[in-house]
Amino acid sequence: MNDKLREKNIKFIGILIIFFLLCVVSSADQMFQNSTNTIEIKSDQIQYLSVKEHEVEQKLIFEGKVTELSIFIVAPSGEMYGEAKVTFKIIQDDCVYEKAVDAKDIGNGTFDLHSIAKRVKPGQADLQISGHDFPEGTDLFLILSDDDMSGLDHALYNGSDLGAPIVMNYTVIRHDKYFLYDISLAILLICAVVIIAFLKVYKPNWMEKKEKLFWCSFVLIFFYVALKNPLSCFFAEPRSEMAYEFWYKAHNMTFVKNLMSLMSGESLTWTERILMHIADKISPVKYVFVVAQFLEMILICSFASLFCISYFRKFFRDEVRIVVSFFIGALMLFPSAYYFWAVSYWASIFIIAVSFLDMESLKKIT
Repeated sequence: MNDKLREKNIKFIGILIIFFLLCVVSSADQMFQNSTNTIEIKSDQIQYLSVKEHEVEQKLIFEGKVTELSIFIVAPSGEMYGEAKVTFKIIQDDCVYEKAVDAKDIGNGTFDLHSIAKRVKPGQADLQISGHDFPEGTDLFLILSDDDMSGLDHALYNGSDLGAPIVMNYTVIRHDKYFLYDISLAILLICAVVIIAFLKVYKPNWMEKKEKLFWCSFVLIFFYVALKNPLSCFFAEPRSEMAYEFWYKAHNMTFVKNLMSLMSGESLTWTERILMHIADKISPVKYVFVVAQFLEMILICSFASLFCISYFRKFFRDEVRIVVSFFIGALMLFPSAYYFWAVSYWASIFIIAVSFLDMESLKKIT
């Protein structure tokens, strides 16, 4: 391997790491948020439930694959428990998943039961907790919640209704359309990062033609925002009365009358009205907000990527420009900035980019 190729390989790895950190790692915290559901049962007042020679039963409903299950335990006796055991069972249909734990190994606080819960299928299951062989003067306790609005069935204590569930929490993930969406967007984002890094290092001449860097930035921002905030793109919904107002006037007014109407009686919002007019004309009512949001995303990605057009190469290196564009389009603003009513504010990015242009050159063109 010659020095030139080695240098390119090192540069490729460096660019790849930077973009993985910017694009992939920073989006990981939002993945599967629409497919994940957490049930957390708390209590403001402490009511102890002894498990010493008693059985506590809690019915659970798992809407997906269990990724976390823990209960709150108070174990005050430490090593004094001796040979005492606490048995945890999850019963589902004819299957019994059981775990027996030495009481002395259970500390105060949350106790993780994922080792048996991960084997449970979606559906209803019974969690049973009982204690055995406790020495005289020792005990171990669960906490009864004072929240009867959690949606869980009441816990049973030796078969008697306690009037509330026990303090616990569990998390499930559903393999639904949102899960498949996140997986697909993550794969597309990773592929885009690898391809762009490869082209920039090994095909630099090709990248300089026909505004390739602009389109690379556009794709990165689009996939990243669509992954981080699905409601801003393919799963768009009207997030405010303003979105309904834009659609209602686009659907029921002429183009000019709609364009000249004021939003909330205060201001003209031509960008939103033009985009919604186009969406209303080209899509069924059922998908009009998705199409409108999709058009907005095209506009946002285009404005944010303006610094990647070839004109700006004389100011900054390609690597700097694509990072700046990605920061502006994907990392700088809060999630609601990508919803339909905020599209006009992105015009400020367009104005900043245009201010860098050579006005004398534009005069010659015009």
